[in-house]
Amino acid sequence: MRVLHVPYCFYPDPVGGTEVYVSSLMTCLSKKNIESSVAAPDIHTHFYQYNNFDVDRFSVSEKINNLEDLHGEGDEKAREEFSRILEKKKPDIVHFHALTRGVSLRLMREAKRQDIKTVFTYHTPTVTCFRGTLLHLGKNICNGKLDKKNCSVCTLHALGVNQVTAKTVNAFSVLLGDKIIKTKLRGKLWTALSMSQLMKLRHAVIYSMMKEVDKLVVLCEWAKKLCMINGVEQEKIMLSRHGLSSKSSSIIKRADMKLNFPLKIVFIGRFDVMKGPDILVKAIRNMLDLEIQFDLYGIVQNKEEKYFNTLKSLAAGDPRIRFLSPVPSEEVISLLCQYHLLVVPSRCLETGPLVVLEAFAAGVPVIGSSLGGIAELVKHQENGLLVKTDSLKDWMHVIRQCCETPSIIDNFKKNIKPPRSMELVSTEMAALYYQLCQN
Repeated sequence: MRVLHVPYCFYPDPVGGTEVYVSSLMTCLSKKNIESSVAAPDIHTHFYQYNNFDVDRFSVSEKINNLEDLHGEGDEKAREEFSRILEKKKPDIVHFHALTRGVSLRLMREAKRQDIKTVFTYHTPTVTCFRGTLLHLGKNICNGKLDKKNCSVCTLHALGVNQVTAKTVNAFSVLLGDKIIKTKLRGKLWTALSMSQLMKLRHAVIYSMMKEVDKLVVLCEWAKKLCMINGVEQEKIMLSRHGLSSKSSSIIKRADMKLNFPLKIVFIGRFDVMKGPDILVKAIRNMLDLEIQFDLYGIVQNKEEKYFNTLKSLAAGDPRIRFLSPVPSEEVISLLCQYHLLVVPSRCLETGPLVVLEAFAAGVPVIGSSLGGIAELVKHQENGLLVKTDSLKDWMHVIRQCCETPSIIDNFKKNIKPPRSMELVSTEMAALYYQLCQN
């Protein structure tokens, strides 16, 4: 069997959790005699191999004619190149891992046109949420129901428009949007004035994707509920949670390790406001009496440099707070073994995150936001602690609690169970692929 995976990007480019997942899944599938390869968009077309897997990069048109072109069914040039990749590879299954202008509905329809079965995995809220967080107006957890008016106002709010003005602007966009999106007018103003029509267009793409792919894979319970509330039948959805590769999934027993101060806390992830490391920096800066070492390993992308500089300003040269370079994914678990606690202060719904499983594989308890996938993995007062999202007071309280009563960390360690393996995930995926081909 041949499976073509289609993520947003791929190695050796800077990657995120989705691409780590895809790479690990392909490695495990190869042991089951399933031949995997990758097709991913790029600025130009080229072919290479990565870890013995074929990788076809297909180009996406640099020219964006209008807002409809940007937010609609996808890039036609990318579809044409993807069609040639399908004809060359002749996969039995195409497994999509993103929904963007490059990895688009057009690509999925091209696969169907060539009579190839399709699977889509919902990796992040950006698939269905323009804001990318599933937090309505940046505050309250959204159930993910696609609602043109609510989603438009929320997205306008994310663009910096206050709630009252957002409702007014959206009312104008209902009247003007259909005309604007077909023009070459671009920029924040024109996007705002066409928001209602853009949302209608985007929602149509999402509904079509959910209807037309053969199977939807979700990584957590909240994503399953989101798909169902938007009309996807339960039978079409497969819940298959994250897993770790075999070389990293065996738990490292550290329950007997005594806590020696300073309390070592670690954050691993992007330096992005939605990942929330600033609230930990603020919390620690407000507790100068505590003996703590807080290390942050993060990626700084161009758009995040301003936020990173803000983080460093908040740290104010505190020697207890260190900003360190990211480590390769295969080294994360051994790195985590050097710490007492992992913190995951996300401000958005996560489908994992993978770093929680990596912490459990290292025998390290987790303190995380009581949100989405984090709350599904971290059991409060059992293998870690859950904290009210964005509550500085609560973060200060739990960190002080761990410093002053370190025995609770040892208790959490004893309750950590081995995380799921990617081998199990690949077994589930292989069964799904064969089932689809038989049908």
